[in-house]
Amino acid sequence: MKIALMNEFSQAPKNTIILEQLKDVVEPMGHTVYNTAMAKPLLDKDVPEAYTEENPRLTYLHLGIQACLLLNSGAVDLSLPAAAPARAR
Repeated sequence: MKIALMNEFSQAPKNTIILEQLKDVVEPMGHTVYNTAMAKPLLDKDVPEAYTEENPRLTYLHLGIQACLLLNSGAVDLSLPAAAPARAR
């Protein structure tokens, strides 16, 4: 199975951890993981200077479009958006 990992800007700093854990679990089963997610921004602040053309600021709207393109084209079989955890109330 071809799996795409996707995450938006608020989860970008965690991309490396999520990717490593996902690969550790699914690659031994013969699945392939593609990192289509954001890398950590250049700055910790959410400002335009933190992003580049190679690592743009992605939102959930962008992820939805990306997932549709990847799935409908057959490039991947499963898309996994890395979402922010629910906050305790």
